[in-house]
Amino acid sequence: MSSLIEFSDEIKEVKDEVFDDEYTIVYRDLQVGKIVGDTYITKRNKFIHYFKMFNGYAISLSILNFLKMRNVKRIVIIERKNDGSERLLKSELKTWFDKGMSYKFTFPDGAFDFQLVLPVMYMNVEE
Repeated sequence: MSSLIEFSDEIKEVKDEVFDDEYTIVYRDLQVGKIVGDTYITKRNKFIHYFKMFNGYAISLSILNFLKMRNVKRIVIIERKNDGSERLLKSELKTWFDKGMSYKFTFPDGAFDFQLVLPVMYMNVEE
């Protein structure tokens, strides 16, 4: 049986039933990634999620602060490119706070989400 831990009205952590060090992260009722050990893994579709104006990807500041509280050290984005292939974008959590650019995202329901966008140039790319 999985166990649900709520950290706020918007962020929930669900412990994996099989693996001791794996947790699914749910934000605003959407699964946004997993914590495995000290690494946060999340998937992004380049066509939908890539910020051309920043040449990078965004993560909610709420999620980043949650990851910091959970002692996560690394972030891995699994990027699905427009041709269907994938690559890994690896970074340190600290880099998001040091180099990330602020962005205010508006959800369809009108709610705001403050995010940090990290340019790919600050990530280690594995094709």
